[in-house]
Amino acid sequence: MKVAVFGAAGWVGRAVLKNFAGRHQVRAFELNPGAWDTYSRFDGGPWDGDTVYGNIASFQDVDGALEEIESVVHLTAYFGRKGVADEHDEMPFLINVKGLWNVLEAARRRRIRRVVHVGSCHVKHPAGKFFTADVRRPDGSLYAVGKRLQEELCRQYHEAHG
Repeated sequence: MKVAVFGAAGWVGRAVLKNFAGRHQVRAFELNPGAWDTYSRFDGGPWDGDTVYGNIASFQDVDGALEEIESVVHLTAYFGRKGVADEHDEMPFLINVKGLWNVLEAARRRRIRRVVHVGSCHVKHPAGKFFTADVRRPDGSLYAVGKRLQEELCRQYHEAHG
């Protein structure tokens, strides 16, 4: 299967690339070659397979990366910048929300029926409850709200387009 992995240079993305190696034809999507440096301690450097560099907030970049692709794994996440207050940082919406919308919409237009979105690392509520559609993260940070919006985007696309 031809699979596009968005957020391929992240720590989860690298595990997905390793797991898919030899089993699927994989196209990694990242912002730029420098993205591989952040988590290089896990595997030593960039992936040497098919790689597309672009901005996930650009529909054209995302759509182009999905040329001849059969399925998508979306792992891209923006956690914020040190020293930049949420109210001054538009990147959580551009990357976490608009970026996922771009992936879902480009996949829909290209009739890609298999899209996997990996949400937050948080799976268990601090009070001991597991997160579900009705149990949400208790914090109201811009990151937390953006991650919740990602879940809603996926739910909406599934309900609207199957």
